[in-house]
Amino acid sequence: MSTHQTGEPPENPFRLARLDVARVIALGLAQAGALIAFVLLLIVVSRAVGAETLGPVADAAWRTTLLQIAGLAGVAVLYGLLRGWEFTLAEKIGYDLIRRLRMQMYGHLQGMTPAHVQGRSRGGLLLRFIGDLSMLRTWLSRGLLAGVVAVAVLVPTLVTLTVLNFRIGLTLVAV
Repeated sequence: MSTHQTGEPPENPFRLARLDVARVIALGLAQAGALIAFVLLLIVVSRAVGAETLGPVADAAWRTTLLQIAGLAGVAVLYGLLRGWEFTLAEKIGYDLIRRLRMQMYGHLQGMTPAHVQGRSRGGLLLRFIGDLSMLRTWLSRGLLAGVVAVAVLVPTLVTLTVLNFRIGLTLVAV
């Protein structure tokens, strides 16, 4: 029996959980932090590689530079892991939302009388369940949620770049 016949308002299947949205935004901010750390480490490494020192000072500086390069590689790996986690989380949110919508649609179909279904194409109904819902899931996971992450990454990164070098930052903002 569908919830539509009981008089209760149906659950809104398009409602995203606040915790899920907060997780997506947190992943975006973590990615921004990784990008900012990458830029800062890259500045330090580029200055250290170009330094002209000799003797034991150069040897100690080179060891420090190698540690900084390892940190740079670690930040790059962390950023890749965060991107993968973001993709997985966004897909999970999309699948969960579409599952709720599909169950609500099935409940509605079960409540329909044979006379309502008789004039409808079965293929058209199946297409709604399969094709259209898959496109909606893709738009939600890879469109809407990816856009939220992009904003969460873009704003802090642009602010940091503008603070570090206002010419580069303003150029990126203009683009």
